[in-house]
Amino acid sequence: MGSESAIICIGAQRAGTTWLYRVLKENGLRVGHQKEVDYFRYLGNYDRGFDWYVDQFPKSKGPLIDITPEYAIASEAPDLIERSFGLECKILFFVREPLSRIESAYQKHRRNGEINCSLEFFAKYDWDSCVQRSLYSDTIQRFSRFKKLEVLVYEDMRFDSIGWANKVAEIFELSPSVIDVGKQFNPSLRSGGLASFLNPIYRPLSKFGGVRSLKSSLESLAVVNRLLYPEPSETNTLELPRSVVELLHQDRDKCSKLINRNLNDTWGS
Repeated sequence: MGSESAIICIGAQRAGTTWLYRVLKENGLRVGHQKEVDYFRYLGNYDRGFDWYVDQFPKSKGPLIDITPEYAIASEAPDLIERSFGLECKILFFVREPLSRIESAYQKHRRNGEINCSLEFFAKYDWDSCVQRSLYSDTIQRFSRFKKLEVLVYEDMRFDSIGWANKVAEIFELSPSVIDVGKQFNPSLRSGGLASFLNPIYRPLSKFGGVRSLKSSLESLAVVNRLLYPEPSETNTLELPRSVVELLHQDRDKCSKLINRNLNDTWGS
């Protein structure tokens, strides 16, 4: 439609998409005014029309950058994206070790006061939020029609920070020096730091726009960011039913073949 081009990050949740949004926004790229435009879903904003969609991004040069994790599990998303931008559209899919992603999602829902149950109960009764979002192979297969599909592994941000920075810089035509892999945004409860103490104060005040802007400005400062969100430890101490773990391991093997990378080397066997 028209002369617009796009880079679309389809998720996954809890795999670095908020980090990407903040870093790109700090560097003046054409990301949405809000992180998740959520256009390419029938249950999202698709009925508002393409003109509405474009208006959600700054009126500047370069491709618009849509970061909406919900697209990963919306079966219609590939068709709707192709309809608007064609098969040359660049698609980014961030993936994270499935058990860590599930625990992070669980901790986030707890932090936000949305659940108060065990992880096992969460997995059983909220399959979509807990497990389905960690089964990446189906998403990769559905979006494989796009010639510029890139799958980025979250753990590389920590264990191969130079390679991660170079890859992100290449995708968005930035200097690797501006890709700060040390910053964290939207962490889980296990991150600790000052954020664990300040979050209960921030949440009731977050409805005021000025408070959100102040939080974003403070988080963007490297020193403050490290005080708020110190380096997390990968614990994976919470337990999932054995059947779920086996399903996740089977999906990992499928993903390894699809992206031609042995994810056991990164995520453990």
